[in-house]
Amino acid sequence: MKIDVEQIDLQSNEMLSVLDEIPLLICIFVPGGQVKYVNVPYCDFFDCDRSDLIGASFFDLIPEFDWGLDEQDVREIKHNGGQLVHEHSFTTEDGNERYQRWTIKLQRDSNAEVQYYYAIGEDTTEKRELEKDLENKEQEYEAANQQLDAQNQQLEAQNQQLDAYVQQLEAQEQQLRAEVDKRQEVQERLRLAAESADIGLWEWRLEEDKPTWTKRVKELYGFDPEEVEDWYEEFSKRINESNRERVNKEIEKALKAGDPYHQIYSYEHPERGEIWIEARGQVFTDENGEPVRMLGSVLDVTEQKELERDLRKANRELDAQNQQLDAYNQQLAAANQQLKATEQQLRAEIDERREAEEKLKRALSEKETLLQEVHHRVKNNLQVISSLLNLQKYEIEDIASPEVIEAFESSRRRVLSMSEVHNQIYQTKHLASVEPQSYVKNLTGAIVKSLEISRSPELEYEIDPDLELDVDDAIHCGLILNELISNALEHASEDPEEKLKISIEMFRDNDEYCFRVADTGCGLDPDFEISDSASLGLRLVHSLAEVQLDGELNIEVNDGTEFEIYFPAQN
Repeated sequence: MKIDVEQIDLQSNEMLSVLDEIPLLICIFVPGGQVKYVNVPYCDFFDCDRSDLIGASFFDLIPEFDWGLDEQDVREIKHNGGQLVHEHSFTTEDGNERYQRWTIKLQRDSNAEVQYYYAIGEDTTEKRELEKDLENKEQEYEAANQQLDAQNQQLEAQNQQLDAYVQQLEAQEQQLRAEVDKRQEVQERLRLAAESADIGLWEWRLEEDKPTWTKRVKELYGFDPEEVEDWYEEFSKRINESNRERVNKEIEKALKAGDPYHQIYSYEHPERGEIWIEARGQVFTDENGEPVRMLGSVLDVTEQKELERDLRKANRELDAQNQQLDAYNQQLAAANQQLKATEQQLRAEIDERREAEEKLKRALSEKETLLQEVHHRVKNNLQVISSLLNLQKYEIEDIASPEVIEAFESSRRRVLSMSEVHNQIYQTKHLASVEPQSYVKNLTGAIVKSLEISRSPELEYEIDPDLELDVDDAIHCGLILNELISNALEHASEDPEEKLKISIEMFRDNDEYCFRVADTGCGLDPDFEISDSASLGLRLVHSLAEVQLDGELNIEVNDGTEFEIYFPAQN
């Protein structure tokens, strides 16, 4: 039968405007190859006007680069399931290599003759790059683990050597305790003085003219910043001249690099004269890394400095009294040097280990981000397919049979069930498993809503909240649930007095999962064999349960129908 191409309905402005907004390359052509429609992204990609492409031969538009597609491949689509998928690489004008994935499908008319073909192209370059980056990160993670294990073994051996050396020093320490008692007494006085000192707190917001000081800070510096015109100049000129340049440079360095600030300096108090102040500060930055404020504290350490002078004097007197211990002290000094060298080596190794751990954490974080992005893109692609099926259903609903319309709707619901799995993974921290409790409830609600029925069924759920399924099992269970709920609602009684009830159970029984769906509908014939069923949906349930899930399917007809599937649990 010869097809009159003028009968193809591509004149719906609403339909064409929707196709122009889809970020995919779409071309519709008749069996003879004549192009009937191309969308805006298609024209932009080939740098042509739509008027130059309409009426041309689709096979003449295939790019010159070899992507392995010819006219015979397209004509064989009708013998190969009605669809052709092909992915190829090409080089852009600026020399970059990119990848495209083309899907060519056919559309039949009411006489089952090929009405037209439509080709959909998408850029898969980013998907390939994500997969390649993920593989590289996994290799880096494994290499870092091996390096860390070797470092741990080396560190353990060094720790054992250090323990033996510490035991030797402990024996020598007992002999020195009597000599250092006097020094410890002076050090204890210094510690008590530091603990009893009052601490002043301050905050400096860089966009404001004045800092905020507590009462103790004002007492230590001898003035109030609110009462002077230039508080920083007043502060700086009171610092001892020998310390002033160092303190100012350290403050500038902290603000520029964001490093912690810590200085001890001599300060000229207007009433007390020379005092010593210990100042600490921390710089805080905005999202661009620019400093916005500093927080810190000041402490009067004048007494501590005086104690240090007394301590140095006491040490000189003690050294004079202990000249006879010089030889022993020299040995101790040599031992201390060796201990410090060992300590420095250990600190360096610990720093290296921490750096390796940080690299592992960053690599793991990047891997999780890549996996989330993959699930997000898969979900978006499935939603695009669902939207295209829905648009196609509305396009042909006036000319196609109810069976064809139902086939489109069934396909859309199956895509919806797979999309829900990737959507849940993307929105949670679990990248390798799905929680069936929320997944089943969300999917069931979406299926019931999409069927547009007048009376909603009564739904009951008994799902183990601690249960987790891997992604493949979740997709298969979702497809089974879609078919069973659709079948139950399709064959439900039209009597308004009879309320349809659907119950869904899922739990773990030792090394198996049990997935049970039951309804109170009209039920199946007692002699019903699902493998011989004329229903595509029920045959799909049988295939998914026993082939894809590697499980056992049992059907019980008693005041309704109950489907029970036992399949192996994944570790």
